[in-house]
Amino acid sequence: MENWGLVAYGEPVLLFNPAINTYRNRKSVTTIIAHEYAHQWFGNLVSPHWWEYIWLNEGFATLYEYYAAQLAYPEGEYWELFTVEVIHSAFGADASETVRPMNWNAATPSEIAALFDTVAYDKSGSVLNMFRAVLGDPVWRYGLKTYMTARQLDGATADHLYGGLQEALVSLAPTMLPATVTVRQLMDSWTSEPGFPVLTVYRTYGEQQEAILSQERFLSSKRLPSGHVYYVPYDFTGGHAPDFEPTPAGYGWLAAKADKIATGVPNDQWIIFNRQQNGYYRVNYDAHNWELLIEALHNDPAQIHHRNRAQLVNDAYNLARAEWLDFAVPLRLMSYLRKETQYAPWTAAGSALTYLYNKLRGTAHYAHFQVYANHLLLDIYPTLAIDSVAAQETLLQLYLKQFITTWACRVGHGDCMAKTKQALAAAYQARTPVHPDIATAVYCNGLVDASDEIFVWVYEQFKSSRNQAHRTVLIDALACSRQPAQLESFLTTALGSGAEFDALLATERTRIVSAVYGASREGVDAVLDFLMVPSRVTEFVQRLGQSALNSAVSNIASRTNNQPELDRLNALLVSLGSQIPESVATSARSTVQNNFNWFNTLEGLVVVEFLEQMATTPQEL
Repeated sequence: MENWGLVAYGEPVLLFNPAINTYRNRKSVTTIIAHEYAHQWFGNLVSPHWWEYIWLNEGFATLYEYYAAQLAYPEGEYWELFTVEVIHSAFGADASETVRPMNWNAATPSEIAALFDTVAYDKSGSVLNMFRAVLGDPVWRYGLKTYMTARQLDGATADHLYGGLQEALVSLAPTMLPATVTVRQLMDSWTSEPGFPVLTVYRTYGEQQEAILSQERFLSSKRLPSGHVYYVPYDFTGGHAPDFEPTPAGYGWLAAKADKIATGVPNDQWIIFNRQQNGYYRVNYDAHNWELLIEALHNDPAQIHHRNRAQLVNDAYNLARAEWLDFAVPLRLMSYLRKETQYAPWTAAGSALTYLYNKLRGTAHYAHFQVYANHLLLDIYPTLAIDSVAAQETLLQLYLKQFITTWACRVGHGDCMAKTKQALAAAYQARTPVHPDIATAVYCNGLVDASDEIFVWVYEQFKSSRNQAHRTVLIDALACSRQPAQLESFLTTALGSGAEFDALLATERTRIVSAVYGASREGVDAVLDFLMVPSRVTEFVQRLGQSALNSAVSNIASRTNNQPELDRLNALLVSLGSQIPESVATSARSTVQNNFNWFNTLEGLVVVEFLEQMATTPQEL
């Protein structure tokens, strides 16, 4: 908490023990400390005039938790995570029809509490970063200094920030913006209106080398007409002379629904807009340019900046989900990942892979997905020592290793399953904990079919640990077991009482349950069996709350893909009866029906057809 003069932290986000805490803990400790100290300026020295402008606190703190951490520890590569952890997170929450804008009034305590959401943090940090990049660091710093000097020890509104940046432009770059356009006009189009746009680039492929740009608000579930126009800053580069370094002079502005521009990019070369994804918007292209980009990625991924590779993966997948693109486009594009060595594009693909895994697991088509996923992992997996840690490994290399190991084992990669099991068995024999930086993957995958002795050994580590972050890692690991008796024993822990269980936090009890049903189908079955006992349900609600029970039912439904699984869910719903609201039961049945119906949708048919072809001719991708 960012109290002025006494910044206070909970132990998990302040204490780091290299003997038991992971690289992710190190990262979170670093960035959260930076976030709270940023509030000494953005929140304490200058406070929002009212809760309507809470983004003046949280947006800046989100931006600088990464930016300041990068300045303090350049070797930590913290800024590399901003795109995938902040911008992509904001996109996910900001694509709803009912989402609020950044400026949003609140009066009651509950309304005020609701303002501390993804819009206040990730979206606002993303929008601020966009304008930092567009204006350039000299203008940005001058403007912030002007703003903070003028409003120190006082309240501020968004207009005060705009005024400081406007003064900086007048002093340092008076011709950067058109004479009739103010900073207030630019930023207000983003802060006072909800959502974000998709910029569509339609190349004419004529002698003039032009493109028609258009903008439309992006929604994840539908396309609705909107009269709002965002001031969209755009920059681009082409395959004939790739240059991915953004500069203030390189930006143009789309200040209308559509416009035509000259690109200077030859018709047979790809074009990419939004260099390094500083702009807070998605980009769609005409079909031919998508083909050129896919070809370029397959031939030589390095010719496109890794942040833009992550952008292409994330945009293509989400545009396909929203029915802007044929789903074959992201599937074909992602197949280049076999040549990918950077973390950002891989984790950008994680959402798509998880979506497909959840749709196809337990169906006749899952084997084809396994072929596709293993094809992607074919080249990168052998380069990673998944059962050891080298001293020179960087933060992003450790992120990448865990991602690849998790997916390799998830889709049944034989070597991955064998090595993680061997690593855990060796640690058990030596009675030494697994190195924290590979603990998540080794504990989880090693416990899939581990003996009761090894399971109990890891469980005892959990019981004895007083390091909150370490305990969380072990909860998630124990939930990876696929042995019914082990899972039942672990679920019983969530309801435990007495001295043995006094150290269990309420959040840990809830996490045990969610980790079990989230880890595997065997985990889902274990929770189903557990909740079929009426006395346990009563105790479950008493200890974990009604919302935890409702959430468990909803999440089980989302993981139900075939008739036997549905039969088990229906049996649970009958057993629970009035112990859950009728709306929860109805929603659960509707979710399962949607899962079944998906295979008859255009998206489902395209995915199944693509994966079937991939399974027979992967080399042709």
